[in-house]
Amino acid sequence: PPLAARAASATLEHSLAGSAIRIRQGQTAVSAWPVLTSAEEMQAVMPSHAPLGDAELIVIRDGQASRPAPVRIVEASFGAFSRNGHGWGPGEIWNSDGRPNTLQNPARPGETVRMAGTGLGPADGRDQLAHRAPARSLPAVTAGGKSVTAVQWAGRDAGQPGADELEFTLPTDVPEGCYVPVQ
Repeated sequence: PPLAARAASATLEHSLAGSAIRIRQGQTAVSAWPVLTSAEEMQAVMPSHAPLGDAELIVIRDGQASRPAPVRIVEASFGAFSRNGHGWGPGEIWNSDGRPNTLQNPARPGETVRMAGTGLGPADGRDQLAHRAPARSLPAVTAGGKSVTAVQWAGRDAGQPGADELEFTLPTDVPEGCYVPVQ
């Protein structure tokens, strides 16, 4: 498609603006749920029942299938969203006051924060719906090289399909300042 198309509702379909994604491993094939499609990129929700391991990804646009591209599907591999939406720079993190974490409004040691991203793995519920659902296991989180021992929530964001949230309390001995790494 020449122009970008974004899914208009919280319930996704297996195709968007004539585009679809299939994941194939041997005789098993599943469809992803496209969220955004344009001439340069596609974003989609990987179904929880996708086969783990090496597979092939096929993009279908206007009935024409691409050559299969190799992919490796893992149970979970969280990636934080960046605030600028381009995959670099400060993460999309909100402080306990509900405001974005910024240079002017930094999180403090002992404060509970929320971080947006994707890749927590399968969650309870239907993958193509925007709904709040817990991840099947809590991830390990570090902030400023310190282990976070209080992860209160890990799971689907209720606002958008394929998006996840982590809610955790920063350790009391986490370094203060700008650009403290969170992993």
